[in-house]
Amino acid sequence: MFELRKQDARDLMKIGKQGMFSLTDPVDELCARLILGWRYDPPYDVYDLNVDRSDRALVFFLNPKSNYFTIKDTKGGLDGYWCFGKSARVVGGSYWGRAIDLGLGIRPDLTGRGIGFQYVEAVVEFLTRSCTKVPLRVTIASFNRRAQRVWERADFRLVQRFFCRSDDMPYVILRREIG
Repeated sequence: MFELRKQDARDLMKIGKQGMFSLTDPVDELCARLILGWRYDPPYDVYDLNVDRSDRALVFFLNPKSNYFTIKDTKGGLDGYWCFGKSARVVGGSYWGRAIDLGLGIRPDLTGRGIGFQYVEAVVEFLTRSCTKVPLRVTIASFNRRAQRVWERADFRLVQRFFCRSDDMPYVILRREIG
């Protein structure tokens, strides 16, 4: 299992096409509360976190074993978050083989503006520098072609389609081989 090394955390990875991003700060309580308040326009509102379960979600975000990190701009503003490991998986998918599972969430007012690739590229570059030759994998709701195109542009390819066991929503898994 991949772990964010202290050396990597000290050496903040900052990249981006039009700006720079900090990727290695764990989600803290303030950021978690901001994320819990994010609301997306339909049909992306499926990504809204359940307010009724916000206490549980807060504990989950803050648990170091959940592997949630912030994406901050050069001024320290919260643009989004990313995670890796089991936290990035959806119940019902077949996560066989060695790979790092990724999840990414972008602040609602930043979505649909054609800048998603910068965030994906930053996370992928950070991970490929941190752990060589381990494939990367992402799970995306099937309807979200916008996100799928971004990840495909980063050389991720479709490997699986499935339905989530808890809500029967269709998902896809994309994978990128490294090296």
